[in-house]
Amino acid sequence: MDVDDSSSELNMSHSPDFTKDNYDQTVANYRGKKLTQLPSNLFAKQKNLTKIDLEDKKLTQLPDDLFVGLTNLKLLFLNRNRLETLPNGIFKDLINLEYITLSNNRLETLPSGIFNNLTQLEELYLSSNRLKTLPDDKHMLSGNYLVFTCIAWRILSRR
Repeated sequence: MDVDDSSSELNMSHSPDFTKDNYDQTVANYRGKKLTQLPSNLFAKQKNLTKIDLEDKKLTQLPDDLFVGLTNLKLLFLNRNRLETLPNGIFKDLINLEYITLSNNRLETLPSGIFNNLTQLEELYLSSNRLKTLPDDKHMLSGNYLVFTCIAWRILSRR
């Protein structure tokens, strides 16, 4: 994958580095790639993905439909970016997601219901953001998964 370091934008013709697992392309790894923006249809033809690694980029936003149809995704790494907000419903199709890290971003709030469809989620990392509160989602504090963030532990201790 060639990335123009001067603009740090992903060209639509570029594709991620894939790791083959059971003859399917299941891992999209962008480690070492300098990106600031992602096209909305980046994963549109990779419905078998089980892991996406977008760690340590300079992403400030994510397209609303970036993860549409990725029902097999289990691991999502979005940590160490510059995300300030997340679109409503961005994770709605990730029904088998077990692990997500959003640590080390610039998130100040999270949309209400953002984690509602993540019924298989076991680990959620939110540390080192600018969060002051967490949404009151039906799964967020129900014990379905562990929330790893200082603010979450403070909120949990008050309940």
